[in-house]
Amino acid sequence: DVGFTRFVFETFAEDAGLFEVRTRWDPHGGVMRHGSNVLEIYEAPAFRTRCIEHAIAVARRTLDEARVTPTEVDVLVANQLPSGFADELAVGLGLPPSCVPHVAPELAHAHTAGPIAALEEGLRRQPKTVLFVTAGAGITIGAALYRDRRAA
Repeated sequence: DVGFTRFVFETFAEDAGLFEVRTRWDPHGGVMRHGSNVLEIYEAPAFRTRCIEHAIAVARRTLDEARVTPTEVDVLVANQLPSGFADELAVGLGLPPSCVPHVAPELAHAHTAGPIAALEEGLRRQPKTVLFVTAGAGITIGAALYRDRRAA
């Protein structure tokens, strides 16, 4: 009952086309104009909404399986992207906005470092129960539950 008690990862392949990354060769690009790889990112307008919908469902199942109610969650650590993801996830789970730590503006667009910055802020509150939820291409949702009963 202490530490990480649950990990869940789900991929929703039916939404894979909503976020795609491709590389292509540009023969005229690069510093010396000898060519370079170009990274192209496509994010459909529906990507954000579908991430939130799937994340709510996965997070609910994670909490239900652990027999944890939303009122027991002290901190929700989530992606900073897509924009507003953490706040809308909290609303969808019935969590108060105060349980969502917000990061410094310079990290607001950091996908990988965003949850770490949110965790750092959230730990200052000495939480007993932390719900981690991330969303990314695929669409893939990851959720983890951390409990520290010693903080009680």
